[in-house]
Amino acid sequence: MEKKTYKNLRQKTVFDLCDDTELLHKLNPLYPKIRTKEQWVNSYKENPMRQVFDFLDFAGMTNNLDLREVIEKEWEKELNAFFNE
Repeated sequence: MEKKTYKNLRQKTVFDLCDDTELLHKLNPLYPKIRTKEQWVNSYKENPMRQVFDFLDFAGMTNNLDLREVIEKEWEKELNAFFNE
């Protein structure tokens, strides 16, 4: 099986990786009834780490170790700073 590559994750959201409303609802129970896709994505501006944790949660929920590895490399500085505050 070919390993999927993930590029430009900083410019993407979980919506770029998934269109399964049920899975997205598990990631964010407010979606889609209370919080729209736009509200969810705009919340990344208020808290950029939310994007990282959404990706990590998605990788965990889908057992996607390749994605998790890419996320941890891409946001290594930010994750270290977050956990060492």
